[in-house]
Amino acid sequence: TYFLAWESLAEREAKWAAFVTDPAWHRARDESERDGQIIANISSQLLTPTAFSSVK
Repeated sequence: TYFLAWESLAEREAKWAAFVTDPAWHRARDESERDGQIIANISSQLLTPTAFSSVK
């Protein structure tokens, strides 16, 4: 589990698109899965911080 913060949905889309097309990421992923798949399920949620959240 991990948590990412974005200033906007547009920023999220642009940076995520750059990440998933990065050749270095593809090499790292391929190496980590050399002996088999390591991720069975991916779930994404967009959350909005509450007024009292320290995440702002």
